[in-house]
Amino acid sequence: MINTRIEKSASELLNTPYLALSQRYDYMKVLCKTYGHKLYFAKQYVDGIVTHILPFTVISRPILGKRIVSMPFDGSYGDVICVSFGSVTADLYQCILNFAYENDIMHIEIRTRDPYHPILTEMGFSKNISLIISEINLDEIKKNNRLNRKKRSSLHISSVKGLKISMSSDIEDLKKFYHIMSINMRSYGTPMYPYSYFKNMWYEFFVKGELALIKCTYKEKMVGGMLLFIGQHTSIMKYTSALSKYFFARPYAALNWTAIDFCIQNGCKILNMGTSFYNDDGLVAAKKGFGAENIPLVAYTLDLKNKSASLTELQERYNKLIKLWKYQPLVTSQLLGNVFWRWFC
Repeated sequence: MINTRIEKSASELLNTPYLALSQRYDYMKVLCKTYGHKLYFAKQYVDGIVTHILPFTVISRPILGKRIVSMPFDGSYGDVICVSFGSVTADLYQCILNFAYENDIMHIEIRTRDPYHPILTEMGFSKNISLIISEINLDEIKKNNRLNRKKRSSLHISSVKGLKISMSSDIEDLKKFYHIMSINMRSYGTPMYPYSYFKNMWYEFFVKGELALIKCTYKEKMVGGMLLFIGQHTSIMKYTSALSKYFFARPYAALNWTAIDFCIQNGCKILNMGTSFYNDDGLVAAKKGFGAENIPLVAYTLDLKNKSASLTELQERYNKLIKLWKYQPLVTSQLLGNVFWRWFC
C-alpha cells in the first residue's frame, strides 16, 4: 500500500553514505536556520516504509507572496531522494500540490536535473533551463593522462609564480575567505551570503571532517580559497574565490586541481563543481577543461498567479541593479545579501 504525507523532519537523510552533504537533513537545517525558512519533507511510504523523500521549503516574497521551492536549491541531485525500493509516484507531487492549496501558496518550483520529467509535465508544470551543473568523474580523471599532465603543469606554474596552497583549520581563515568572496560577489553585482551561513556550516561540519577550507597565499597573505564539502561518494566545490590582483598566479586552477587531488585521495567518486548560468559560456567551458561533464538543470514551475520569473529573466531584469550594486560599500552588500538570498535562494 502506497501513501504520502508531509513531515517536518527526516532522520532518514542522516548518515547515508551515498548522499551528498547538501542532500542531508543536517545541512538543510543549517541552511533554513540561516534564512529563517521552515523545512518540510514530502514522504512516500510503501507498506509503512519510507521509500522517497522530496525536501522543500516555503519562501515568502514581498508582493509576490509565498512559493514552494524544492531542496537542495540548485537541484543538482534531482528533486526526489530515493531511500528505499520502488519508484516514485505522482502521489508524492500531488501531496505537495495539496499542501500549496491548503496554505494559499500559488507558486511551486521543483528543481531537478531531469529534462524529461513525465509526472511534472503531466501535472501542468512549465520547464525552464537556466543553470548548468558541472561534475567530474574522479575515476576517469585518474586514468586521463592528458588531464594529469595539465594538472602537474598548472600547479607547477602557480608554485613558480609564488602561490602556495594548503589546508586550513583556522576559523580566522574562514573570515578572510568570506571577505575575499564578498569583494568578488560585489564586483559581479551579486549580494553576498550572510557570514552566519559560513559560520554555521563550519561549526556543524568541519569538526566532522565533512568540510574543508583550501587556501592559497602569496607572500604569506591569503589571496583566495575554496570551501569544499567532503562526501564518501560525492564532494562539492561549494564556494571558490580569489582576489583578481593575484590572477597572474592562476589561483583558481591551483585550487581546483588541489580539490580534485584531495577528493581522489579520500576515495571520492564524483566532484561537483557547482552551477553556472547556461549562457555563461566561458565558465562552463573552463569547468569542462578540468574534465567536468556539463548537465542542464531544470526548474519545473507551476504558477497560478503568473507573477514569477525564471532565473534568466531575473538576471536580465536586474542588469541595471547589478551595475549599481558594484558601487555598494562592502558592509552594505553583506547586510542586504541576507535579505536578498532569503527571498531569491
